[in-house]
Amino acid sequence: MFGAKGVSSRVAPALVASTDRGGVRNQAVAAAHSANPYAEGYGQGVAPILAGTVDRATARGQQLAL
Repeated sequence: MFGAKGVSSRVAPALVASTDRGGVRNQAVAAAHSANPYAEGYGQGVAPILAGTVDRATARGQQLAL
């Protein structure tokens, strides 16, 4: 009368996985080593190096002149 309804004293059945652990682990490692598709700027690639209008020697000369 005071017990909870729907509660069973039987042992829970063992869970049966449909995939093996090795396969899941391989997928997890591959996902961890790949790019994050949800990251900001995903797929934009690396920013190109823009050539400066002043070479290094000229920039150093300007810095020393200050």
